[in-house]
Amino acid sequence: MNCLNRLEIQRYLDGEVSSLEMGAFRSHIQTCNLCKSLWDQTKMEIEQTNQIISSAQLDEDQILVPSFLEIPVRTTRKKWIIYSSVAAGIMLIIGVTQYKLAINARNERIENARLEIERYIYESDPNKLWNEKQSIITVIDGDGNLIYLNN
Repeated sequence: MNCLNRLEIQRYLDGEVSSLEMGAFRSHIQTCNLCKSLWDQTKMEIEQTNQIISSAQLDEDQILVPSFLEIPVRTTRKKWIIYSSVAAGIMLIIGVTQYKLAINARNERIENARLEIERYIYESDPNKLWNEKQSIITVIDGDGNLIYLNN
């Protein structure tokens, strides 16, 4: 059981918990000095309040007890879920980025290897076959007569 706050202790004092919860509460109070101290302080405050009311000798209709305002208890569990979700998202982004970088590096290595093979095959000039081709220039007039042909 986690340590208790004032709201939870008040619920125990008012009997608003199950017998199973009450048993867990009692065993926790015996082992936790902080909760035991808070329990004793809360009981003492209730006794002092009852003494003040009884010494004032007011009629029951003159006693006004405001409704109990329950303050929401913030737990660290929600923060833990948010932090772990953010961390998982960051790790996912890093993983995808690393994967893309690895794929790009692999593709670049493959392209470099292809160029090296071409250089080896074509004697260090990947454009050798293109450069060795002879250009043929043909000039024809509008009537389809050959004007110029280089060989």
